[in-house]
Amino acid sequence: FQVLEIHLNASESRKDLLTYLESKHQADVWGWTSHGAVDVMVGPTHVDDVIRMLKTKQVSHRTKIEDVQRLLDEHVAENRHPRHRRAVSLSSVTRRYLRLPQIRQFLQNVRANATQADVTLSSLGRTFQGRTTPYVRIRQKNSGDTNRSVIIVDAGIHAREWIAPAMALNIIHRLAFNPNDDPEVEDLLEKFDWLIIPVLNPDGYVYSHANSSTRLWRKTRTTAYSRDPYCLGVDANRNFGYEWSDSPEHGGNSNPCTDNYSGPSGFSEPETRNLKALLDRERGRTAAYLSLHSYGQFFLYPWGYDASARIDDESDLAEVARQFSDAMWRRNRWYEVGSSAKVLYAAAGASDDYARGGAGVKYAFTVELSPTDSSPHGFLLPAHHISSVVADHWPAFKAMARAIWNKMQDDSSNADSAPEFSSTQDEIEDEQLQHDQEDDPTRAAASGRNDNSFRVVGSGAFSNGLTSVTIDGHTYQLNLSDPVTLSWVQYYMDLFGYERPWDTL
Repeated sequence: FQVLEIHLNASESRKDLLTYLESKHQADVWGWTSHGAVDVMVGPTHVDDVIRMLKTKQVSHRTKIEDVQRLLDEHVAENRHPRHRRAVSLSSVTRRYLRLPQIRQFLQNVRANATQADVTLSSLGRTFQGRTTPYVRIRQKNSGDTNRSVIIVDAGIHAREWIAPAMALNIIHRLAFNPNDDPEVEDLLEKFDWLIIPVLNPDGYVYSHANSSTRLWRKTRTTAYSRDPYCLGVDANRNFGYEWSDSPEHGGNSNPCTDNYSGPSGFSEPETRNLKALLDRERGRTAAYLSLHSYGQFFLYPWGYDASARIDDESDLAEVARQFSDAMWRRNRWYEVGSSAKVLYAAAGASDDYARGGAGVKYAFTVELSPTDSSPHGFLLPAHHISSVVADHWPAFKAMARAIWNKMQDDSSNADSAPEFSSTQDEIEDEQLQHDQEDDPTRAAASGRNDNSFRVVGSGAFSNGLTSVTIDGHTYQLNLSDPVTLSWVQYYMDLFGYERPWDTL
């Protein structure tokens, strides 16, 4: 098996090409990239035909992963460890992808031993195969049963996206134990209760841990719609009942043998009904809903069912998304933000669409975590990267919560009397980054940027409509009349606090 990165021509229909690859060549679409390409895994009996077709159509492409099986074998070997290991310490949850029994043990230990917060452990309900779906509620210590607003976080709806449950477990650990004595944690707990579901699709997650041949399983494990072992399950993130559709035009599929099979109807699956019940119970209290996925580094908000659908308060959602992406940029990771159907592709039946449209949660987001689309790992991110992913994303999640709180105060009648959220703790984050760089030398090399690495030192307008911008001694001619180019340059300039030179042109 190989993974091809395919750069579609402007005239090429994404939907038609992917439908062709999936139906004709049993291709597995891994995900879209931030530069408009798509990663597709193709089997050995089809790869030559696919490459020949792409060349005939003059579609740019490259081989991203030469031998997926070798990468799978290495990945599974790296994560082979005793199933009975107890997983409370930070070193455990940042260095291993935990199996479901270990996750359960971790959550039980958090409930029993949390020092920073009060933690309760519950179950959303049972899966198709009868497993419970554990989640924790984390609230300020000794605060009692309050009416505090809630942030709901889930992960692992797609079984193969292991970095998402790992991130969720680390959020739990940081809120419950505050291992770095981060004063912002108290603010996070003062402002919000946190409901965190580390694995929303337990059946699929367990199956993905079985061996290298099952590692890339995505869906649930229902047998209700097919007995073919390769056609089991439903894509739970196409099964939520808000603007549900199994039409490929809206990102759905009616074929049980595809990875994005939508199911026979919205909420046909117990896994999606379980989350719906929680969102409905918390209706009116939920400040934000966040679904963790991988990969590609995108921060997305509704709508996913149709790129032409508008959301009235998009500017508020975009501002929160921008706060997240700004914090990630400071950690040398670039996130693209926007509505999911516009930035990536249509995905009717997604959980964030239901959270917003069905459960009334204003701030509903999907986060496609690391690695970047240029990484050679894709879903198979090595476990030794977990610590750097967590360290880099934690400040961004805090920035997101801070932005949501401030937006809520702007919308309330007593905004002037509301307590301010404390500032970010740069010293703590820098210390954590240094610690993680010691654990991961490749990360340290990648983050070797000093504060003076971005400088616009001059510009001038030319008759061809381009503007010369010099950054770190390198001069670029940019078309600042193009709104996309302008927005990117504005973003970098504003982030580092530099004057925009084109304002005076």
